[in-house]
Amino acid sequence: MSGVLLLSKDELIETLQQIGRERYIKLPKAGTNPRGVEISSEALIILANHPQSMKIPVQWTRKVMDFNPYERWLKLWERD
Repeated sequence: MSGVLLLSKDELIETLQQIGRERYIKLPKAGTNPRGVEISSEALIILANHPQSMKIPVQWTRKVMDFNPYERWLKLWERD
């Protein structure tokens, strides 16, 4: 089961100081067009298990959809 985590600024800073910047932040690969940095999986596990973090469990269900975006696009253009 997965879910949503609500983390406080204090938890983030505490974890950063605990494991250090090199293990906390996952930098993007060189030559890519990044939109920011990621929190490492190690830091995320520590944050998820922190006693002050709030966890909202989510049961994700995958719905099978018969959807063809190209056909939909054609139908939208036919209206004009």
